[in-house]
Amino acid sequence: MQQTLCADLCIQRFQSQTPLRVPYLIISVWGDSIVAHGGEVWLGSLIRLLEPFGINERLMRTSVFRLTQEGWLLSHKVGRKSFYRLSPDGEYRFRAAFNRVYRLNVPQWQGIWTLLLISALTADEKKSLSDELSLCGFGSLSHSVLASSHADLNEVKSILREKGFADRVVLCESQVTNESKQALRNLIWQGWGLQSLNDTYINFVDFYQSLTASAIAAQLKDPKTAFITRTLMIHEYRKLALRDPNLPDLILGSRWLGNEARALCASLYKQLTPAAHQWLISELEGRQGNLPLASEEFLSRFGGLEI
Repeated sequence: MQQTLCADLCIQRFQSQTPLRVPYLIISVWGDSIVAHGGEVWLGSLIRLLEPFGINERLMRTSVFRLTQEGWLLSHKVGRKSFYRLSPDGEYRFRAAFNRVYRLNVPQWQGIWTLLLISALTADEKKSLSDELSLCGFGSLSHSVLASSHADLNEVKSILREKGFADRVVLCESQVTNESKQALRNLIWQGWGLQSLNDTYINFVDFYQSLTASAIAAQLKDPKTAFITRTLMIHEYRKLALRDPNLPDLILGSRWLGNEARALCASLYKQLTPAAHQWLISELEGRQGNLPLASEEFLSRFGGLEI
């Protein structure tokens, strides 16, 4: 089947990234498509599925082996065929991340900030904790203070225990009482590095909005094009959503493009899913042959999908 201009544009955008991190794309495909249909696929069909993205068989096998070594995937042989699925740890990491990707709205802010006072940690320990908590929406207000507006306290406490920091970090909650929001806004844009993220959101919106133009939009109904577009869009949006601290609009101000990017992604995802589903079912093979039906979790993404 001949690829459309829309698919080519998306693939060119993906391949322009340096370095080209194929394992990250595989995880995006697993979370976006495979988990929704039982979670296990034959490696040969996955190689065939991603071939149009410009990824050859050798690179695919190397990337899948790496993900297995890193604890993301488990393999199981049936005859001469190797089937892969997420490991329990991989499922946990996937669930925590993708719940943030597919929600339609940011939780309503209660005006409370969760603070972590980390002055007792070494520089390396601070970086390690900051990197992990950034995926939970935390930003750095100073070298010794991390903050979040939507923290899951149980998740934070679990991370502190796992890292052995529970007795060396102070976890507390606070409320800002300034009448003016400008001082807090300035601190947040700097502490979370929001200008860089916002610029990336602008680029995301500009590109994917261009696919809704009449000259291209009709191509989105083609199953192969729909799958390629949806996959690469959610792969790109996932990286943005996991960096996004989901701060209140009241504080972020009108120049913030995160909400517009989320709305555009949700709208296109719903539009692309019926045709993308057709391509996915025709290309991927599970242990029983055809893939299982789409899960309820999948159908609830972005407020509800139809296939």
